[in-house]
Amino acid sequence: MELDENKIKEIERLKLLFHLPAFWENESAMAAMEALRAIESEDRDADSVIVIDSYLGANEELNKATFKFDASQKLTTKWEQGPPDRPEAALLLGDGSFYTAGVTNFDKTAGEVTIYWTKKKDDDANGNTDSPQLLADPNLFLSEVKALTLWEWYRRGDHSRSLLNVINNYLSNDIPSVAREIIERNKPRTGGITTYCPTDKGDLIEPALKAVENLDRSYLPIQGPPGTGKTFLGSRIISKLLAEGLKSENIMPRVAIVSQSWDGIDNLFRSTIDQLCEMGLQSELEGRGRKINIYRTKSLKLDKEKERFDGVEKLFRKGNGVPTSRGGAIQYGVNPDSDEEGEEWYFGKKEENIPEPGGPIKGPDLHSSTHLLAASSWFFVRGGMREACREEIYGDDFKFDYIFIDEAGQFSLAEALAISHAAKNIVLLGDPKQLPQVVKASHEGGADLSVMEYLIGKDKNVDTSMGFFLDTTWRMRPEVATYISEQFYDHDLGLNEVCNKREILGVRNGLYFSEVEHEECSRSSKIEAGKVVEIVEDLLTMTFKDSSGDIGIERMVAESDLMVVAAFNDQVGMLTSELQGKGYSGVRVGTVDRFQGQEAPIVIYSLTSSNKEEIPAGRTDFLFLPNRTNVAVSRAQCLAVVVGSKDLLDTQPKTIPEMEALNNLKEFRLYGRQLA
Repeated sequence: MELDENKIKEIERLKLLFHLPAFWENESAMAAMEALRAIESEDRDADSVIVIDSYLGANEELNKATFKFDASQKLTTKWEQGPPDRPEAALLLGDGSFYTAGVTNFDKTAGEVTIYWTKKKDDDANGNTDSPQLLADPNLFLSEVKALTLWEWYRRGDHSRSLLNVINNYLSNDIPSVAREIIERNKPRTGGITTYCPTDKGDLIEPALKAVENLDRSYLPIQGPPGTGKTFLGSRIISKLLAEGLKSENIMPRVAIVSQSWDGIDNLFRSTIDQLCEMGLQSELEGRGRKINIYRTKSLKLDKEKERFDGVEKLFRKGNGVPTSRGGAIQYGVNPDSDEEGEEWYFGKKEENIPEPGGPIKGPDLHSSTHLLAASSWFFVRGGMREACREEIYGDDFKFDYIFIDEAGQFSLAEALAISHAAKNIVLLGDPKQLPQVVKASHEGGADLSVMEYLIGKDKNVDTSMGFFLDTTWRMRPEVATYISEQFYDHDLGLNEVCNKREILGVRNGLYFSEVEHEECSRSSKIEAGKVVEIVEDLLTMTFKDSSGDIGIERMVAESDLMVVAAFNDQVGMLTSELQGKGYSGVRVGTVDRFQGQEAPIVIYSLTSSNKEEIPAGRTDFLFLPNRTNVAVSRAQCLAVVVGSKDLLDTQPKTIPEMEALNNLKEFRLYGRQLA
């Protein structure tokens, strides 16, 4: 019996929904496996591994333990991060068990690292494992530890529970929801709008705003290739939604901004705040008693966060402030201070003599009076939001009208569905052809896809019947944009005339390939770093001209005009050392991941590995991935230089995917001019 197309799609959906809940468990298992390999290797050349020379002992309270290591060992700066982003370490205890702990102190000069010790005794004297337990003696478990490795995985129990709830709701009823629309890959429901295109004059803001306003328990993808103004468009849609709600007598819309990282969240959040400030709404609101409540669930602690919000931080509440009249932050689950075994509403950090809540109250609780919320997915998947967003009990009181997911090409389908219960509608801003989400484990049924990849595909531009495609870059000169458009966007990416108004004088703008010879280089290459320094020195003698603004600029190329991109962290360290050694500390250096969303007049990309055999194990796909080439090259406004070994690019691919991936770099060499 032949199955019709609809039945085949249904079977594929069910297969996906069967495998999707295991997404985080599979990733956690792979992270643990990699950590074990790293620990057992005791590799002093791996910057994420601290090889232990000796155990120095524990403190008097037995809650911290210190190890000694060789201070000359080259280690990633992640070990040195202070609060609130202190690293976690993974290690093997004396009994062979796997253990993770937070790093409380790292002293590179002294060669000492201290971790928290939280392991409890198996049981107390009465054998009651539910009573408060004393800490196990760390000296019995830590004296034989040989190595520590970075542990960057966080348990996702709430995510898994939330996802299972969403899937169960989908399978057990036919209630319209944004989760249903995403799972079934239906076309966006936006009233009578069936195509998503700019106006005849090229305006995207108004048609995109209209489509978002008309979303009906649905989603809308907005694909933004490099330099096309994805954040610009997203911030204007959000600010107009809020401004129009503020001016009208209707209920204000509630919008949340989510992304894979706080950098991604803050990028769109800050841009939206700037737009609201520029609208000059204050005079229109005087005497009406209306305002926009803005909140960021994470307090501003890091210097980079404080700098990013300098001047506007007073416009929004930050941190975890809760109205004191409610007594504390409301939560839902098993109350640790109650004798009841079932789940209930309770205050996490309540004041004395405050009775437990009977349920959340719209306004004070769960940011239900917030109009613009910046939050990670963790807020939406916790027990309180899961319970409060049950429509049969609370209706839509605690749901957001819109959740905007930025960098949706990196945001997993599993995570998008896990937060979907908290949204009436979801707007996806991203590009599946730029950096993908980091997936280490193998997944079946499409469970490894990002939400953007699932909805529009990995290799196609979004169809105008499914969402908006931003087809005009404001960044790259034609010599760069042509390569990016032809290699990655099916010739559909054009450029605004402003791109031609930036140039490096004294050299032909566009693409260059600098061929170098070296052997036995894997994660770092001193020869390539030296070549990069030579190129930087030559470019600093040239002139940068920019007539794109109201006031034309013509000046010498500055160090800040250069962005040096490397494939591996070790090469970042090598490049940084070589450039700083020559006095070029103002040149930005980082991996491809660090620079997504940024731009510079000149970009230099170091491929690093001598040949395919020297590429670190399991990293061949990583280095040749077309998405990474796309991001690295498309940071450039005027000039992009790829520095690499001839043997690396002359690799003979063994599979069709490898051939396709390698082809983009080979085409770059054909497009570009040879640079001696």
